[in-house]
Amino acid sequence: MPELRYEYVKLVSGRSLWVGETGRATGEAVLLVHGLGIKAHCDWRNVIPALAPDFRVVTLDLPGFDASESLAKDLSFNRLAAILDEVMCILQIERAHVIGHSLGGVLSLHFGHRYP
Repeated sequence: MPELRYEYVKLVSGRSLWVGETGRATGEAVLLVHGLGIKAHCDWRNVIPALAPDFRVVTLDLPGFDASESLAKDLSFNRLAAILDEVMCILQIERAHVIGHSLGGVLSLHFGHRYP
């Protein structure tokens, strides 16, 4: 998805997480959380162009998917939600609309509950 600017962010754990960003530099953010599958972040390729003119759009590869390093252990929803929170802190995003599908949908609900 060439419209995304890609970068690796370093988590507190020392692991690297792949993050893609596009859209407005300021204003409301949208965090897109993928489901299961290889290159699952590409599932958003048809959604990103519609969101980018109005939002700061962030997508990522969860740990162990495609370009992101896997975690040594603890792939619980609590740990994954903490990683989403850490990414938002690294990117200096205080609030975001969080959209997920499949596994990402469940994780998004859990994240919203733990980090309202």
